Amino acid sequence: MKLHTLGPTGTDSQRAAMHFITTQKIVLHDSFEEIFLHLDDYVGDQLIVPVAFKSNRLPELNWADINYSEWQRLAIVTTPCYSDNFCFTITDT
Repeated sequence: MKLHTLGPTGTDSQRAAMHFITTQKIVLHDSFEEIFLHLDDYVGDQLIVPVAFKSNRLPELNWADINYSEWQRLAIVTTPCYSDNFCFTITDT
């Protein structure tokens, strides 16, 4: 299983991922948009995203809308992550 989040090394999300990982491989992405627009490629993996995520590039892409549109396939995982991040397991719809 892989754990997807924002890179590069040193971002808050990458540091949160370091606190969460057990056996997952961390995959750092250039943007959260890249992750959310390719969820189908990451079925079975997990992602860490800040609860306040709001895209500057795609106004319709923000945590609130993702939460409502993808609720059937994003399962919140109880984590020891920082309190301002959510960790999700991505499932098939």
